[in-house]
Amino acid sequence: MSDLKRGNFETCLAQFASALSIDDIPLEILHEAKRSILNIIGTAFAGCQELAIDKALGVMTSYSGAAASSLIGRSERCDPSLAAFVNAMAANIFDYDDNHPATIIHPSAPLFPALLAHSEAHSI
Repeated sequence: MSDLKRGNFETCLAQFASALSIDDIPLEILHEAKRSILNIIGTAFAGCQELAIDKALGVMTSYSGAAASSLIGRSERCDPSLAAFVNAMAANIFDYDDNHPATIIHPSAPLFPALLAHSEAHSI
């Protein structure tokens, strides 16, 4: 029985990702990944100074841990969880972030801010 049939999707995904080399990724996919990263940074810059972001930070900063991660377009730093949340919020505030037409989702806004915050906090 395969790992997927046993419900070990996370294990299969982790094994696949850990064995993956940049050379294994088709150039078209790399191009789209780069476009998504530029898009999410641009939309986060556009939304980073909105009142809703200020209010969220005003409420949540006192609960934040060590300031290990950046906020896109802002001088404040906060813990990785709050940075991921605020950066995702800023990227989505105008709803201009990328989308995947087949599923009608915005895959970069929840993913990239978390990866950015984690990589900064862990010097990756």
